[in-house]
Amino acid sequence: MSFSRYRFFQKTLLSFILVFSLSSCLLSPRWRKIEDLRTKAESEIKQNEFNSAISTYNSIIEELVRTKNKRDFDLHYEATIRCAIGSAYLADSNYTDIGKAIASLKKAERIFQSLGKDGYLAPTLVSLGLAYQQESNLTDYSKSLSYYDEAEVIYSKTADLKNVTVSKRHQGSLLYKMKKFNEAINAFRSSLSDNEIESLQDFAFFDLEYFAGCYMGLGQNYLAKRILQSAITDSKSRSTKLRNSRILNSLGIIELKLGYNKKASSYFQQALVLQREIFGEDKVELSLLYHNLGMAEENSSLAISYFEKSKKTLTQKFPETHSSFSPIYSGLMNEYHDLRDYNKSRAYAEKIIQNESGKTYNPTSLANAYTVVGDIYGEENNREKEIQNLIKSFNVRTKFLGESHPDTLVTLEDLIISHWAWDEINESSRLTEHLLQLQEDFIKKVFNYLPQNERLNFISQYQPFSFASNTHDPILIFKTSIRRKGLVFDTIIEDKQNFRNFSLDDESISSLILNNAKKIPRRSLALERSKLAKSIPKHTALIDFVSFNNWDDNDSDWIGAILITNEQKSPRWIKLCKADSVFSDLSKIRNSIGSHDLGLKFLLQKIYRVIIEPLSLKFAKDIKTLIICPDAELNFIPFPALIDKNGSFLCEKYDIMNVSASRDLLFGNEPASKPKEISIFANPAFDDQDIEESLTIALMDTDRNAMRNLGFSPLPGTKKEAEELSLISDSNGYSVNSFSKLNASEKNLRAIKSPTILHLATHGFFISSEEEKKSKNRLAFLNDSQVEAPISNPMHRSGLALAGAKNTLKLWEEGKFVDPSNDGILTAEEASQLDLRETWLTVLSACDTGSGVARAGEGVLGLRRAFAMAGTQNLLLTLWPVDDSFTKEFMVSLYKEALKTGNAPKAMAKVQKEWLIKLREERSVSQAVKLAGPFVLTFRGNPELN
Repeated sequence: MSFSRYRFFQKTLLSFILVFSLSSCLLSPRWRKIEDLRTKAESEIKQNEFNSAISTYNSIIEELVRTKNKRDFDLHYEATIRCAIGSAYLADSNYTDIGKAIASLKKAERIFQSLGKDGYLAPTLVSLGLAYQQESNLTDYSKSLSYYDEAEVIYSKTADLKNVTVSKRHQGSLLYKMKKFNEAINAFRSSLSDNEIESLQDFAFFDLEYFAGCYMGLGQNYLAKRILQSAITDSKSRSTKLRNSRILNSLGIIELKLGYNKKASSYFQQALVLQREIFGEDKVELSLLYHNLGMAEENSSLAISYFEKSKKTLTQKFPETHSSFSPIYSGLMNEYHDLRDYNKSRAYAEKIIQNESGKTYNPTSLANAYTVVGDIYGEENNREKEIQNLIKSFNVRTKFLGESHPDTLVTLEDLIISHWAWDEINESSRLTEHLLQLQEDFIKKVFNYLPQNERLNFISQYQPFSFASNTHDPILIFKTSIRRKGLVFDTIIEDKQNFRNFSLDDESISSLILNNAKKIPRRSLALERSKLAKSIPKHTALIDFVSFNNWDDNDSDWIGAILITNEQKSPRWIKLCKADSVFSDLSKIRNSIGSHDLGLKFLLQKIYRVIIEPLSLKFAKDIKTLIICPDAELNFIPFPALIDKNGSFLCEKYDIMNVSASRDLLFGNEPASKPKEISIFANPAFDDQDIEESLTIALMDTDRNAMRNLGFSPLPGTKKEAEELSLISDSNGYSVNSFSKLNASEKNLRAIKSPTILHLATHGFFISSEEEKKSKNRLAFLNDSQVEAPISNPMHRSGLALAGAKNTLKLWEEGKFVDPSNDGILTAEEASQLDLRETWLTVLSACDTGSGVARAGEGVLGLRRAFAMAGTQNLLLTLWPVDDSFTKEFMVSLYKEALKTGNAPKAMAKVQKEWLIKLREERSVSQAVKLAGPFVLTFRGNPELN
C-alpha cells in the first residue's frame, strides 16, 4: 500500500472512532466499559497496533450484539465500530485480511442505509471502494468505481463539496489504473471546480502523480514532464524522499520513451539511491527500479542482470504467475530476442500471454509479447502466424491506449512492414494511409502546447515519408509531403500570426493542464493536393524532393521527387538515387569552389544527371519555370548552377525559384499598407562596442565555449554596399534607416518593427560538428562535462555577428557573462524572435547564412529558418563564403530589378542567371559558381505576386 493511501486509512479510521466520544460520568457501567474499550482501541490505532485494535473493536461488537431491543443509537454506534474495524484491516500494511475488511464495511453499509444516515454512509462507501480496489489484486476495479460513484452522488446531494472532490479524485486514480486515461483526466479536472485550484502546486502529490501518469499514458509526455517537475521539493523527510523517488522514476520513464536512455538511467539511479535509504537493500519496493534500469541499459548482459534482480525482489511479495511479473518478463523477452536466443524469448512471451490472459493489467507487456512472437514466426517464414500475432498486438494497444497513441502506431508500422515483406503491397499501402491519418490525429492533440524543440523531437520519431514513399503511390506521397514537410516550421509561423505563445511558461502550462485544452485546427493538416496544384502558375513545374528509407534497397537512404504542374491531373513520383553519393558530391563541391573548372564542372554535372535529368524527361515542352522544394542536405545544392551534358547551367533553360515547403505557395503575408522603408545594417564595429557584463545567461556554457574561437574580420566593402543600396532605395521611394559601426548593434536590430526590406551585410557563422570538436580540443583546460557536451540547441549553431561581437568573445574567454540582448552575437534562436511579420524582403548579405543543421522533412535549422519564422515573405541567403566586392555588385543588380518589378523571386532568377552566364564567359565556370552560385532566395505565397 502506498504511504499516502496508508495515511488516508488512518485518517478515516480515526474519524469513525471519534464520532461517539462520550462523557464517562453520564454513562451506565455497560457503556462505560464500551467507552473504555473504544479509548483503548484509539490508542492502539495511534501506535499502529492494528491487530490489537481490531481485537478490541470486536469486544465492543460482542457487547453491542448482546443488547436486546436495540435503539437507533445502538445500531448507529455498531455501524461506526464496524467501519473502524474495516478501516483497521485496510490500514494494516500487510493487508492480508481484505475479505474481513469488506465483510465488516458491508454490515456497516446496510445499517446506515436502514437508518437513512447518508452522512455516514458516504465515507463507508468510499472505504468499500478502497477495499475492493485492494482486493481486486490489480485486475478488476469495476466494484470500486461503482462505490466511488455512489459516494459522490450522496456528497453532491448534501453539498459536501470537499468530499465530492475526494470521491472524484478516487475515481481519477482508479480510472488511471484501469488505463482509461482520458476519463481519469476528466475526473481530476472536474474535482477542481469545487476547490478553485489555480496551479499544479495546489494538488496533493499522489493526485499529481496520477495526473502525470494519465498524460504519459496518452503519449503526451511533455505535459507529464511539466506536471512531475512541479512536484519536486527539497525536504529531507521520509515521505518527501519517497515522493521524489517516484517523480524521478516517472521522469526516467518519459526520457526512456523519448529514446534518451542515458538520461533515463540517471533518473532511475537517483530514485534507487532514495529508495534504498527508505526501504533498505534488495527490498520488494526496489523491484520496479531494477526493471526500469534494465529497460534503460543498452548492454544486453547488464540489462538481463537488472531484470533478474527485479524478479528476485518481487518474489518476496507475489508468485511468479502474478501480473506484476509481466513487465519483467517483457524486458527479458526483448533482450533474449536481441541476442537471437528465440527459444528463451518465446518462453518469456508465452509466460506474459498466460499471466495476462483474461485480465490484461499490463497491456504494453502483452502487446510486446504478441509482437515478439510474431517476429519470431516471421524469422521462421510463417506468414500467417506472424501477421496474426501482430494484429493481436495492435488490437491490445488500440483497446487500452487508443488507435492514435504513439505505441499503437509503432505496432501498426510493424504490421505495414510485415505485409510489405510478404509482397502484399496493396494491404501495406492501405494500412500506410491509415497510419498517416492516425499520426495526424495525434499531432493535432499535442502541437498546441509544445515549444519548437519539443515539436522537432516529436516529429523526428515518425517516418512519414519513408512509409508513404514505399507505397509508390504518388497521390499519397504528395499528400504526405504537403501536410507534413516543414510542419513544425509552419505551425510556429501559424501560432505567431495568430498571436499564440508557442513556448508556454509555467502558468500557461498549468492552465492548459487544469482546463480542457481548446482544439486548434492546423491548416497544414487540412491541405488538399488539388488546392496546391491550382496555386502553381502556368508553364511552371513544382519539384518536391523527398528523402526516405528505401525498403527495396535494404532500408538505405534514397532521394525521390514528386513532380506536379497546374495542368496535370495527378502528381508523378520518381525514385531518383541513393542519397549518400549526392551528399558526398555536395561536400566535394564546397571544397572545389574556386578551384579548376574540370573538377567542379564534373560534380555539378553528376548531380544534375541523377536528380534533374530523370525529371526533365517528364517535363512538358512549355515548362519555363521550376519551383524547387529541397529536402535534408539537398537544401545546400546551388540548383541554378547545376550543369547539363551540353555544359549549360540549369537556369539557362528554366527560371529557378525556391520554397522551403510546397505549402508555402499557399501562405504568404498580406501586402503591407504602411510606407515603404528599408533598414540596412552594414560594416559593424566588431571590437569597438562598449559591452556591459551581466548575470543574465542566454546560452549554455558549452554553447559559448564552442563559439569562443570564431573570428570576425572587418568588412569595409559592406560600407559601399550599404551606400549604393541606400541610393537605389531612396530613388524608388523608400525611407532609408542605415546602421553601421557602433550603431549596427543587436539592440538596434531587435528594436526594428517589420521594415519593408531588411538588409544585413555582416559576418554569418555556422558551427559544424567538426568545428565543434576542434573547439573542444582547444578548450582542454575546461572540465570534462564542458568539453564533451555538444551544443544544446541546433538554433545556437548559427547566427550573425554585430557590433561588439569580438569583445563578447573575449569576455567569454575570461569567463565573464554579457547581456545577451546586446552582446553582438545574434543566434538563429534569437533572430527567430524578431518582428518581421510585414517584411517583404530580408537579405542576409553574409557568409554561410544558408548553413545549418539539415533535417529530413524539416529543412535547415539555422538562420534561414529563423528569419522565416520571424515572418519575412522573401529571404535571400548564401550557401558558402562570398566575395565582399562582388556581393556589392550582385546586390545592386538584384535591388534594381526587384524594386523595379516588385517581384523578388523573379528578380532573383533573372539576375542570378545573368551573372552566372556573364562570369562563365568572362572568367570560368568555377569562378561563376563561386561568385554567383551561393545566393538562394526562398519565398512564401504566390510567386506571381511576390
